[in-house]
Amino acid sequence: MKIIHFPKSRLSELVARAGGVSRSDAVAGAMAQMETMRGQSDGVIEAAISAVEAIALAACGRGRFDTEQMLDILRHGDQIVTLAGTFGYVSLDIASRSLCDVTDGLLRAGLDELAPVMVHVQAVRLMAPDATPLKPEEDQKILAELQKVSAHFHIGALSSAVPQFDEFAADGS
Repeated sequence: MKIIHFPKSRLSELVARAGGVSRSDAVAGAMAQMETMRGQSDGVIEAAISAVEAIALAACGRGRFDTEQMLDILRHGDQIVTLAGTFGYVSLDIASRSLCDVTDGLLRAGLDELAPVMVHVQAVRLMAPDATPLKPEEDQKILAELQKVSAHFHIGALSSAVPQFDEFAADGS
């Protein structure tokens, strides 16, 4: 029988020692830290929405989108989706995901349609963190109309892309 000896190191002693922060305290601390970054996040969301609006306005001047503009909308839309989801802006998250889905669907289909993207851009603006808050029923109505736009262009439904849409519609939050 062999005896294996593990030398004592500071790291092995620290790992073996009990203590630390409980899971619930760690989560609460992380949430508090995230909340301190909300203002910065709202600024990035606002900048991304403004960039998407500028791209859409430029496309309106030409009467159509080009591929590069649609890719830029997807890039900025991804920022909005990420931050809206992280900071709990449920309606904005759903609307911006739909904007990305519609833009990507049109891009893949080789279409340069303005109207479906413009409707989504306007909806995203209405749901921006610094916009006047909408009533839950107004949010639901806008999201339902965006779903109709997606369906008209045969682009995946919001409820299949975002599971919380059904919950959102059911509880009105």
